[in-house]
Amino acid sequence: MKRLFIISSLLIFAFLLNANAQNNKKSNSAPQPKLEIVGGDTYDWGLVKYKDNPLKAVVIIKNTGDATLKITKVKPACGCTTAPLNKSTLEPGDTTAINITLRIGNRSSSVHKTVRIASNDPQNPNKILHLKCKIFFALEVTPTPYFTFNSMKVGREAKSVLKLKNNTKKTIKLSDIQIKPADMIINIKNGQKIKPGQSIEIAAKYKPKKPGYFNCSFRAKTSAKDMPSLYISGYGNVQESSIFNN
Repeated sequence: MKRLFIISSLLIFAFLLNANAQNNKKSNSAPQPKLEIVGGDTYDWGLVKYKDNPLKAVVIIKNTGDATLKITKVKPACGCTTAPLNKSTLEPGDTTAINITLRIGNRSSSVHKTVRIASNDPQNPNKILHLKCKIFFALEVTPTPYFTFNSMKVGREAKSVLKLKNNTKKTIKLSDIQIKPADMIINIKNGQKIKPGQSIEIAAKYKPKKPGYFNCSFRAKTSAKDMPSLYISGYGNVQESSIFNN
């Protein structure tokens, strides 16, 4: 009987000791802010088309902690993304909005961009918001979305070749072609048709007349509903030539 009394007393003492420790832990922990991205840390537009550019979204930030949350910086990882914040100080339970604008490139690909949200949240001072989408282009330009002219020299013809693919199930017609500079030669003519799934070569040729930086462009209207126009820029660096030296 005495032994049972001792065991019971020890159990009661252990219980009271643990309860006291838990109460001390609660009383000693200071209130803390907590930044939460409503809906999760990833915003995915899914499959988008060229005509949707730029992409827009509103992402909600909430303070789920029990102290004032102060957002000190919202920093996109690249210049193609902007993310202005409505307000930077949130009381417990308050929300604010980040207005996202993402400018997509001119080639089919999976896009993954990030936005860093810095705050006084002690558990996660640099929260990362992930932005994703898959871009579909009726006309896909590969291997790069621009003409690249290498080893350009005065008086010597330079050439850049790209592939143009029709990703739709309908024939696409090119019209109203505009070329800059006007004396650059392009093998694509007004009325050019590209069949469904077909890839054609688009070649640009130019004979520079003076040294310096060279840039060019090819623009055309298309019959594709989701891509009414096609634009391809180009660049190169022209060196002097001993043969054609002015």
